[in-house]
Amino acid sequence: MRWTCVSMVILATSVLMAGCDDPADAPAARRGTDAASTLPAGLLLTAAPPEPRNIADLRDTARPGARVVLRGVVAGRAEPIASNRAMLTLLDAAIRTCDSVPGDSCPTPWDACCEPSDVLARHSATIQVVDESGQPLRVSLSSMPGIRPAARLVVTGKVRSGGEGSLVVDADGIFVER
Repeated sequence: MRWTCVSMVILATSVLMAGCDDPADAPAARRGTDAASTLPAGLLLTAAPPEPRNIADLRDTARPGARVVLRGVVAGRAEPIASNRAMLTLLDAAIRTCDSVPGDSCPTPWDACCEPSDVLARHSATIQVVDESGQPLRVSLSSMPGIRPAARLVVTGKVRSGGEGSLVVDADGIFVER
């Protein structure tokens, strides 16, 4: 009887421990650290696409399915790049970020906290890289060379949603301006 109880405790402990994943053992795509193996080849462009438009103009005219080229800054919030999905917030380059305000010592100047939230909403877009089913890939865009807060990007892709609501673009090309 005693060995049965000990065996049951060992078995229960083994089952519980098997269900606990160590994040260090998780696949890189789940952790969002290995973009090279999960992002589409050719996503990072070597030349800027021609005729990029500003986000505010596209927001009013872009319709779902339309091809667009837009320019902006990875900004608009304290953490503009998702850590576990291929998504980021792109802010129109014409919007003032805190680093352009004399004397501002904001630790995250790209969040543009010096601008009203309605201005940020009107001049920002969500950029995402999606899989075949339309879901954002489970990898952070921050692991791509040059993609970081305050980076200037030119993005090509298709509008997922636009108009008076939010502007969401499924990106198929990203150029990092130097």
